[in-house]
Amino acid sequence: MLHETVVRARYLLPICSVHGMFIRMAHVSACNAGESAIQLKNSPAAVERMDAQLAQRARAEAALRLHLGQVLEVLGRGGCFELGFSSLSAYALERCERSVRWALGARCLAQRLESFPELRRGVAA
Repeated sequence: MLHETVVRARYLLPICSVHGMFIRMAHVSACNAGESAIQLKNSPAAVERMDAQLAQRARAEAALRLHLGQVLEVLGRGGCFELGFSSLSAYALERCERSVRWALGARCLAQRLESFPELRRGVAA
């Protein structure tokens, strides 16, 4: 039988973690900073809602990554030095709170999508 008790996210061992959503078997908990967890029932409608939310958040994250990559590409041409940073990596770590690898990936995404304007518009939407 499925448990429908409320479980705080810190007790879950996440199989999937996206923007504060943790999924572990029948326990689903959405957490915001300082708020208690909300338990969703494991019904077909709840699963479809979670799927729609996850897809929406993934699209939003892809658009954000593209936009940040475009900005990092411009700043990588010398703008980060004008802002007082020793490198683009230092800028990404301090200002964007992203890892160097993430920043490089985002910048690469922006560079590669320049050749495909329709695809770029689709990711940005």
